[in-house]
Amino acid sequence: MYLTPLGTNSTPLNVGMDESEKGSFPFPEISIGYGYSRKRRILIFLMGFVVVGIGYGMIIHSLPSSEIYISDFKITSKVVVVQGEHTILLPHPISSSPSSSSGLSFTSSESPSLDDTSNSKETEEEDITENEGMQVEYEDENENENENDDIEEEGSSSIQIDPYHVILPFTTSLPEIQLLTSLLRPSYNLFESFYSKGKFKPKSSIPSPPIDLVYLYVNGSSELFQAEFDSRVEVEGLSSLKGRAKRWRENGELRGAIRSGISSLGESLGKVHVVSADFQAKCKDLEDDQAELENCRIGQIPGWLNWESQVSSTSSSSSSSSSSAHKRSKDIIMVESWERNENENRLDERDGMRLKWHLHSEIFRLPMDQGRLPEEVKDEFKSEEKWKELALPNFNSFEIETRIGFIDGLADHFILSNDDMFILSPMSRSDFHHPLLGPVIRLDPGLTVRPILTPDLKSTSGEWGGLQHANVLLSSRFPKRERMYMHHMPKSLSKALVHEASIMFSRALSVSSTRGLRGSRRGEADVEMAWLVTHLRIERWREALLWVWAVAKLGGENGVWDDDARDEVKRVLGLNNGMKLEEDAEVEVFRGDRMTLRDIEGISKDSGWEMPLHSEYIFSSFDGHLPHNPDKPSKSCHLSLSTCSPSDWLTNTDSLPATEMFTHLAFVEPGCGDCMIDALIAASGETGLEAFLPSPKSKFSPVVKNQGEKEKEMWEREEPMLPLTTSWEKTDFSLKNVVRQGQDVWTGENKGKGKVSLRRWSIKLLSRYSYVYATTPSRFSQIHSVRQLQASLASIDSHPELAMACLNDDQPDKAVGDVRGVFGEWMFGRWGGNGPWNEWERDWAW
Repeated sequence: MYLTPLGTNSTPLNVGMDESEKGSFPFPEISIGYGYSRKRRILIFLMGFVVVGIGYGMIIHSLPSSEIYISDFKITSKVVVVQGEHTILLPHPISSSPSSSSGLSFTSSESPSLDDTSNSKETEEEDITENEGMQVEYEDENENENENDDIEEEGSSSIQIDPYHVILPFTTSLPEIQLLTSLLRPSYNLFESFYSKGKFKPKSSIPSPPIDLVYLYVNGSSELFQAEFDSRVEVEGLSSLKGRAKRWRENGELRGAIRSGISSLGESLGKVHVVSADFQAKCKDLEDDQAELENCRIGQIPGWLNWESQVSSTSSSSSSSSSSAHKRSKDIIMVESWERNENENRLDERDGMRLKWHLHSEIFRLPMDQGRLPEEVKDEFKSEEKWKELALPNFNSFEIETRIGFIDGLADHFILSNDDMFILSPMSRSDFHHPLLGPVIRLDPGLTVRPILTPDLKSTSGEWGGLQHANVLLSSRFPKRERMYMHHMPKSLSKALVHEASIMFSRALSVSSTRGLRGSRRGEADVEMAWLVTHLRIERWREALLWVWAVAKLGGENGVWDDDARDEVKRVLGLNNGMKLEEDAEVEVFRGDRMTLRDIEGISKDSGWEMPLHSEYIFSSFDGHLPHNPDKPSKSCHLSLSTCSPSDWLTNTDSLPATEMFTHLAFVEPGCGDCMIDALIAASGETGLEAFLPSPKSKFSPVVKNQGEKEKEMWEREEPMLPLTTSWEKTDFSLKNVVRQGQDVWTGENKGKGKVSLRRWSIKLLSRYSYVYATTPSRFSQIHSVRQLQASLASIDSHPELAMACLNDDQPDKAVGDVRGVFGEWMFGRWGGNGPWNEWERDWAW
């Protein structure tokens, strides 16, 4: 037997393939000589076959590859997924065992030579262009088997092609996500008592809704990820991203992070939402050359996830609001459209499964109201589809976070975390959100973010460009000031404020989200969304306090500050009517002693709420505006009469527009507004906000549209809100522009048709923005080596008081091997074994 040397004379491996299906794997030609005896020829043939097998194995081994499996599923038709010249070959049948030798192989247009395999991956990555990607072939070896066994059950929404990828349908007909939905609140009588006097005495315990967990996940170790990443680099025009792989390296942390959250929060936890990448591809039936290519998606999942847990929970949902279904015919994968219940604006929540998986193409949405885009967004992108073409695929975690408000089925209150963040100790819901005080925020008073965008930070991979850009946005709508840095730990957020930010800064966030990579040159800069939303809450609370007092209470239905308002200001500042006031006089305002946080433990006990287990409440928004240093607040402030009010207003009889006084205190002279809040807090006593609130008798008659003008303005809701504008200078803050009929009504009450109670409206407004500042024992570790990782984990284990930890992978690109093993051993030691995760995990090594 003569074996043709492997090289230029090699032919593709075409076993079992017709001309349209031939692959690109080199395979040696075999010639058999007949100059030997029959036995000898057979022996030579067998020996040659072994040699060929070994040689072919060496070739396959030299190619960059990752294994691919399909569990309990046989494909009856041949389907190809095409994105370029890279190929994934999938023979059938495939073992469901991860130890199977069958596999998935990526091949570039030029196979690496056998004598230069060490640089094959590097060469491949350098050669990928913008239009290159991957191809998937499914080889059918079971055409004669029972067709009923070979067809995927109707209603399934995806096909798992290996432990790390699923193929899903692509659709642009996603239903609109309803934004700014009504919040759940205790009864008005209970709320009014707490907001006015600080008293809260329910007749029985009040259940608090669970809080969700949201994780962002990426597997940067996937060849598919790398190919798409390199293509995005070309699109963004970035010459080099060496040293960035560490930001996406898969160390297996997500599994432990999720288990840590579930173990810590227990029954306080609602759903666990995971967001991962997916990439658009083309699907075609190879048996029909005339069949048009169908769009599909390839989504990333971790190997331990049993994807059937997501598919089955989808297929068991009601047909009135079903998800997009993947149906298999004999010819081609058919994509069904989304079905919508006319009374339901969200996708099916799949309530039977605690873990919910979401892909980028599902959450990358633009804020819409009744099918309309904000004008500034429409002018920029024309449509959501055009914007998506620019925004996806996206490898920028800052910009992925800007879309969290579009996660379907997300609870009103949730914890945003990364897969490198772990909750180490049992924690209660009140460690993250208190039913009365609001979300728990954790800030660093010793480190602040400036309200300017430094040019050299616009296109860097770090977080400071995104932080500064976020502060620039806030400072255009609220006072321009430095704001505190936010600890790099799980963050407590609310969907309501994420929606407000998404609308208020819709153009800036929509543009920034087209920055597919950190370091992109598109737009102004990245935006750090969690930081933006947290400080938006702080500013909206401050703005609401001043507006409620200045416009709703003192201005009232007439909209002016008159003699009654003048008397009220003097009373709050402790100025007697007979006191002679100099034009440049200053008033020293002392902070009053407050009992809010001392009383909250008893209130929580009476209501059946747990207090925080590992957090210390330091400051409540019910005690005013967050001080510059909440840990050491100043005892007093100084208010200049000439700076904080028009000249001689306190001594004459002139009237002033209430909105003018509000904007002056809130934005023009923010120090005056801060000090006035302190004065009003002191005037309210030890608890409550009575000095801010309008009288129970204070009413306002909002403008009622004629029958022909019934179409709602954009973002008009039953929830009271101050204007969702980008600049205070161009905003109308008048009662006429802000207050709408029925917005003072609590859920379950009959909707009012007459005047609006300004007291009820104001309390409802304030309840959107309350918060509590706290400290929690935490550890942030930036990992530069395996040895340092081991030391950090040992240190964490030796400090049981730690409640949270972040282990940030900052190792060089070449770091491999032991990292995953060290992580896995540590996570298994803490959170191994059975638990609720058995619903969605499969048996998978750590």
